[in-house]
Amino acid sequence: MISKKLYRYIRLAILVIIVYLTVTIVFKKDLTSISHSQIPSVDYTALKKPARPQEVQPTEKQTNQKAEAIPLDKFLKQNKTQQKPITHQKTPTKIDNAQTKRQEKVKEMILHAWEGYMQYAKGYDELDSQRKSGYNWLSTSLLLTPIDAYDTLMIMGLKKQAQQAKQLLLKNLNFDVDIKISVFEVTIRVLGGLLSAYEQDGDMRWIELAKDLGNRLLKAFKTPYGLPVDELHLQTGAVEPNSRGMLAQAGSLQLEFEYLSDITNDPTYKTAAMHVWEVLHGMDRPVKGILPIYFDIDTSRFNSPYEYGISAGADSYYEYLLKYWLSTGDKKSKKWYDQFLLDLKMLVRYSNDGKRAWTTTPGQTESTFHHLGCFSGGMLALGAYYTNRTHWNTSTEFQLGQKITDTCYESYTQSSTGLGGERVEGETGRPLVESYALRPETVESLFYLWRLTKDQKYREWGWNIVQSLETNCRDEAGYHPLSHTPNVQMSFFLAETLKYLYLLFSDDSTLPLDKFVFNTEGHLFSRKGFGRRTGRKSY
Repeated sequence: MISKKLYRYIRLAILVIIVYLTVTIVFKKDLTSISHSQIPSVDYTALKKPARPQEVQPTEKQTNQKAEAIPLDKFLKQNKTQQKPITHQKTPTKIDNAQTKRQEKVKEMILHAWEGYMQYAKGYDELDSQRKSGYNWLSTSLLLTPIDAYDTLMIMGLKKQAQQAKQLLLKNLNFDVDIKISVFEVTIRVLGGLLSAYEQDGDMRWIELAKDLGNRLLKAFKTPYGLPVDELHLQTGAVEPNSRGMLAQAGSLQLEFEYLSDITNDPTYKTAAMHVWEVLHGMDRPVKGILPIYFDIDTSRFNSPYEYGISAGADSYYEYLLKYWLSTGDKKSKKWYDQFLLDLKMLVRYSNDGKRAWTTTPGQTESTFHHLGCFSGGMLALGAYYTNRTHWNTSTEFQLGQKITDTCYESYTQSSTGLGGERVEGETGRPLVESYALRPETVESLFYLWRLTKDQKYREWGWNIVQSLETNCRDEAGYHPLSHTPNVQMSFFLAETLKYLYLLFSDDSTLPLDKFVFNTEGHLFSRKGFGRRTGRKSY
């Protein structure tokens, strides 16, 4: 006879075995049922090159299936415990061989542009591809093409060409030269390019160059109210006696100076740049959210009669308000951007049928717009996504961004070359002059609208632009503008136009928008807490 005590032990052992087998079977079943989309994605925090799609043929079902954005209520639920700005959740996108081939085509385009520069214009600012010669904007080259191209080459995984650019820059870039520069242009291109290069590869030699340049640029702020002059002698720090300031020039230095302060632990750069915004917003003006374009540096007063716009002369100021908030969490820049949105209607015009929208440009009639203003479609869409807590994709701001982008692209379709003109008639969408300076603003907006909506039309429009560039602008040595002076392969063509086209055909894991922002020259900076700013907290 089995004792009662032993009997209890046997029953307990049998029970444990049953429980163990049950748990094992259920857990194994659950594991096998997890879909690919449920597996956590890789956290790209310090990208040295983009994630490349695997060579997998999509099934017929995958090919016909349209990727959709995460519903807003689900998005808010996922982020309810996070601080502002809202964290953008990556939308999974299917592997698409057609898009991979388009990426490869854009890579081939930048290889052609870069190799032409290296063969015919090495050491110059830019390439004159038709004359097969170099071109400098000033008496001494600042190597604008290598500095603008480096991060694009890195993003595309073109390590050999990126190394060529890096060696050229580290060996030859020198700021102790007797030239008169534009503080704005050198900040967004050269300083921005150096900081983005550091973001890519972490080489502190970039920061040493950036500090040297930043210290020289600080001399432009030595004015009665700390508003920077734009013309500065780089070697001596002497400034040109010009009291006329411009909103875009003074108000689009903050992303670069903030990043430099973060990396160097020196608040001097950030303090100088942020003081400018404080002074500008403290100046009397008729409209609270829209700042006049021109002001007097010596008196800190806006010039009257007041001129307004969000195109040439003002554009990047509003872009930086939004991106400064996105990259740092700064509440004051968010407040100023919100005020801008409240008064934005005074700068927007619509066609009589309501199908087209554009932003006004100073010096032009109300019925026309400049290609430079086409960036605003992407800016408004990006801002709507991150600032609207409910129904971002049906907000007035987002719909306006879409309509501006559609209008800008329509001007491409109405051109004989398939490329947008410098000036466009808003009512009809037709270019007034069929000139094209290799500009990026429209493809930049297409990139943002694709990332946010996953509407395939934006990729198709971008591909149409690629083919038009190849047909009309490509030559034996590189790419040339159409009916534009100077007739050179602009460095921003490599920094922005080709970069945004490449990203348009990439998936969301390639430079996710919740971890990076682009400056107004297309150079990428990590947001605080990510990339090279990991450990840096937002405000």
